[in-house]
Amino acid sequence: MDHGLVIKTVEDNIVLNCFSKKELLELCEQYQLDYKKSWKKEKIFEAIKQQASHVIEQKIEEMRIVSTHPQYKEDLMALYTYSQTLEPIYKMLCFA
Repeated sequence: MDHGLVIKTVEDNIVLNCFSKKELLELCEQYQLDYKKSWKKEKIFEAIKQQASHVIEQKIEEMRIVSTHPQYKEDLMALYTYSQTLEPIYKMLCFA
């Protein structure tokens, strides 16, 4: 993260996708939070955030969950798009 291209994320959708429902249920058990096993993953995640937001913050740090720095998002997308245009040429040269 020292290069600045990525930052610690605060985007719920990114963090949520890093956990399975089972992992979220285990966190609820570990920290004795109120939840129901029948809840969907999103609701369990919200319950953890409401009851023990420090748990989510700690996991973000431990797992080093990051997102692209907004300042570089457009440039990185342009670079990705360009790399996709080179792929057929690469395949032809390397695997022909």
